[in-house]
Amino acid sequence: LSAPAWLGTDQLAFQRLRAEGGCTVGDDLWHIRNIELACDAGHFTIDGRMAWQPGQESSFLRRLLASAASADLRVDGQIDLARLSQIVPATLRIRAGTAIERGMLEAQVEGHADGPRRVWSARLKTSDLAVLSDGRRVTWEEPWAVHLDAALGAQGWEIQNLDCQSSFLQLSGSGTSSSGTARLACDLGRTVAELCQIFDLGTLQAAGRMDSQLRWDRTDGAD
Repeated sequence: LSAPAWLGTDQLAFQRLRAEGGCTVGDDLWHIRNIELACDAGHFTIDGRMAWQPGQESSFLRRLLASAASADLRVDGQIDLARLSQIVPATLRIRAGTAIERGMLEAQVEGHADGPRRVWSARLKTSDLAVLSDGRRVTWEEPWAVHLDAALGAQGWEIQNLDCQSSFLQLSGSGTSSSGTARLACDLGRTVAELCQIFDLGTLQAAGRMDSQLRWDRTDGAD
């Protein structure tokens, strides 16, 4: 499968691909019943319902956010990072001389009604990540993890909790477009050094540490 707009020169070529489950469409809702998608790069399971109108003249992200307003959905997945990097190396910008030997990315997204609001949670976590970079094996014992809890109500989206953790970066925050807080602690040199062992970041260089806190409040009547 070729998709230059999304994948550039990469092509999706799987040794095996399997899809099982059921889906019906009615009242502008997609009812998804235990759909399982599996291939040699991983597998996903999807169950629930959501509104989706692909014919609308709006961006994919806008349609996705709009569908979240009515979705009761759970998505679980595991991605074999080593195999995925072999299939789409250019898309992932894998650095020349680098091979991901092993590693998994676990993902979980769930949304449901909670009274008048729609709440969502998302989890991403890597495990058992090992890379061969210029003949040197590098392993990450500390996982990269992202945890997000959000809610959609009459006043719009609210980030109830955002927590990103890795050996070189910690990000946390909560709030709405009107008020909130965020904190970022990052070893810039280590961040670039570790990411460059996997990804082609060009001539990007960095040094030093960043430890910042941000708070915002929007008063009534502000533009």
